[in-house]
Amino acid sequence: DTQWETETCVFGWNVQGVWRKEDREAGTEIVSLDCSVQDCPSIVSGDSRGRLKMHQFPCTSARAQYITYPAHLGPVGKVRWISGGYVVSTGEKDNAVFCWRNDVDDGF
Repeated sequence: DTQWETETCVFGWNVQGVWRKEDREAGTEIVSLDCSVQDCPSIVSGDSRGRLKMHQFPCTSARAQYITYPAHLGPVGKVRWISGGYVVSTGEKDNAVFCWRNDVDDGF
C-alpha cells in the first residue's frame, strides 16, 4: 500500500469508522474530512449538522472513540489540516472560516 501524506475522500478503508449507524439513521452525513499522518495520526471530519469530529487514524471500526466539537450553524463545507497541527473549517450556511488548534493528547 502507498502511504499518502493526506487523505480527503470520505469513503475509504482507513476512514470507514467515521460513518456511524446512529448518525446515518438521524440523517447526518460526513461531508468533508482530512487525515493527517504526521506526528499524531488523526482524522478530522465535518458533518451536515455543523459538527467536527476527531478520530485516530486509521479508523476502521464504527465503535472507535472520537471527540465531537460544535463548529458551524449548518453543514461544514470543508475541513483541512494545515501545518503546525491546525485545522481549518468552513461553514456552508454561516460563511464562517475557523482555525482550530489541535493539542496532541495521548489520552485520545
